[in-house]
Amino acid sequence: MYVSMPSVIEPPNISGMFAELLTREASEPKLSHKIGYWADVAIDTCIKFAERSCVSEPHFNWSSSESVVIAPSDYQFTILDHRNLDLVLIEDDELLFRSYCDAAIAELEQYRELEDGWDGEDMPAPLPESIDDAFTFLRLLNSFLDECAEAIPMLDHEGISSLAFESATDYFSIAFYGNDEVVTYRWNSILEQNTVAKGSLKDPEFLIALVQGVKNI
Repeated sequence: MYVSMPSVIEPPNISGMFAELLTREASEPKLSHKIGYWADVAIDTCIKFAERSCVSEPHFNWSSSESVVIAPSDYQFTILDHRNLDLVLIEDDELLFRSYCDAAIAELEQYRELEDGWDGEDMPAPLPESIDDAFTFLRLLNSFLDECAEAIPMLDHEGISSLAFESATDYFSIAFYGNDEVVTYRWNSILEQNTVAKGSLKDPEFLIALVQGVKNI
């Protein structure tokens, strides 16, 4: 992830200069070529801003080069303004997970070390793609929810990793089959109803439904 550490500068007031030229055009026809020049500059500037827009940056600006602790929710997607940007590379494993993910993260890391027959019989090794997708979802969840029910890691007999969330009345689990494919299961003890759904982590609407499902627990 790239983090922008900007220092604000004062850009040329192109719009002001352009407006001034317009007011003088009637009395000074020779300025017509200058108006065309500044129009081209303005268009080129707009294109460059559009090309460099939608870069992830924090809600805040650093005022010094001291070390800082960064949580996932400190980031949002925003349009770049007139700034000089110094980029610092931060690896994924340097971002902190929230406390509701601690147990799941530790367990998922242990899953990576298991091999075929880890149960002493014929249990297959966990699918690496399944574990990766579980991590991906936890990072997404961290960026949306400051707190929620604790994520409970699970591993089935086919090597599929799952995450479960539960309350006194609701149970919600997400099984990660790899290649971004997931299956969810929800149970409500009051209504005595269960719901099963299948979707992809690449589907934005399905992802929103997953996050909302966890939030509602």
